[in-house]
Amino acid sequence: MTKLIKEANRIITLWRSHGPGTPRIDINVALNEIVIPSSGGDTVSIVEADFESFEGLMYRPSPQKRSWLIGVNRKITYTPRRNFTLAHEVGHFVGHRTLRERFECGPEALNDFDVEPLEAEANDFAAHLLMPPDLVRSYDDRRFCVESVTELADEFGVSKLAAAYRWINLSRRHIGFCQSRDGYVINGRASKSAFSKGLFFRGQDELPPQSRTALAIEDLSNPELVSEGVWCRFYPAYESAYATGEGDYIYTFVDLLG
Repeated sequence: MTKLIKEANRIITLWRSHGPGTPRIDINVALNEIVIPSSGGDTVSIVEADFESFEGLMYRPSPQKRSWLIGVNRKITYTPRRNFTLAHEVGHFVGHRTLRERFECGPEALNDFDVEPLEAEANDFAAHLLMPPDLVRSYDDRRFCVESVTELADEFGVSKLAAAYRWINLSRRHIGFCQSRDGYVINGRASKSAFSKGLFFRGQDELPPQSRTALAIEDLSNPELVSEGVWCRFYPAYESAYATGEGDYIYTFVDLLG
């Protein structure tokens, strides 16, 4: 367990035992009431500004002072995205402020959990803090589909994308998720158990031609059963999908039977 995950667990424990105890953690409150008081005299403030090439940053304005700034791009209007960006930068403050004096985090750093190690650690911290594993695992007895992922996202104030990836990473079931556009996979992920059954997504591959997403079925949001060989060679699956309305992306949720 990394230092950042240990710190996320500490914040969650204190939030539940001494704080509001709500499933959703207010990052601003946690930063001021839990993180800063235990940072050995280092302080950090949050500012909002217009940034052209990144969504968030964490930096030390003066090497002679023990004060840091976290910046969140004012152009981010989607609240779940702002929450994750802020939590990501708090992760840099908690775990990385002695390693580097400036972090500038663009969309790729905040969307990919396999990027440069320090960015990946900050993403893991944000996901763990915003979506505690015990609460996410409580969803695992439900169908993995648009409706349940939306409820998970709403409960924790995160995006459907973040909720889907977090659920998959923690799940013991055979589930997977992909983003596509114009009939081609952009990226995706399968749970460990689903991958062992043969479910995987490869960027730039065409969507399975018999999938509901590729066929552009009118109502994609309700999970419907598709036969074996569509998403996985030997297993049928429940498939549902959601058109984001931004960037023409489609999110597809796959729940294997078997």
